[in-house]
Amino acid sequence: MATSPGSVDGDSVRQSMKQMNALAMALCDEDRYLEAEALLLQALRVGEARLGEQDLDVARVRRSLGNVYRSERRFSDGKANYLRALDANKAGAAPDHIEVAAIYRDLAELHRLQGDCVEAETYARKALEITASMSGTAHHDTAADSVTLAVLLVRQARYDEAERLLRQALTTFDTVRSVDSYQAAVAAHELGVLLAEHGQADEAAAFYQRSVAIKRHVLGPGHPEIATTLHNWALLAKSTGQIEQARRLWAEAEATLNARDATSTDENRRTQDMNEAREGAGDD
Repeated sequence: MATSPGSVDGDSVRQSMKQMNALAMALCDEDRYLEAEALLLQALRVGEARLGEQDLDVARVRRSLGNVYRSERRFSDGKANYLRALDANKAGAAPDHIEVAAIYRDLAELHRLQGDCVEAETYARKALEITASMSGTAHHDTAADSVTLAVLLVRQARYDEAERLLRQALTTFDTVRSVDSYQAAVAAHELGVLLAEHGQADEAAAFYQRSVAIKRHVLGPGHPEIATTLHNWALLAKSTGQIEQARRLWAEAEATLNARDATSTDENRRTQDMNEAREGAGDD
């Protein structure tokens, strides 16, 4: 039998669940996903037995479990838990709209990781719609959701809407003085990609430069995302005949990756791509 929401016993269960959820997320930060999964499943067993499956705190734990499965690339399990958390939030008399939007973002990211940008777009639009209705169009969170949607549109070569969303987002970031946020860096990078694709090299380079500056400020000097933007900028420079600048940018990108203590497989692949592109520059 579920415990009544306002009971002392119910409050104790909720506090215990929140602590277990927080600990599980800390374990995820250390890539200890199996331990995090076991802890969250334990929290769910207790929460569902004492509070019921439709309880919003139980739904938050289930969303966290979905995040664990997504990190492990267990996408079917992740989506199933996201959808159950979503159903619980929608079933209540007073649904947590912020949490609903967050689950839609999670679902969008899950489908993006699977390479399904079409389905990811559906969920990203839902998240944006909720955020805009709650916070207004000129709000940091709305701009951040706009960037997420725009990235998916760029991947589908739907450049006109993507460019509009990205420029609008950057204007919002400037207005609300969150120009140094990570999402502003993403927006600038994606605009660089989009404009480079359309032959607008000077403006594309300016956005790449802006993205690198923000990423260095937000992520630190040795983050691989900085190298990615530098690499794209170098390719742009090479394509416009600026060979010396391209070499300098590739050198910066390589130095960025070398600044990290550990190099992932993705970073090795990125370094290889840079070396191949640099060899091509040397042929000119």
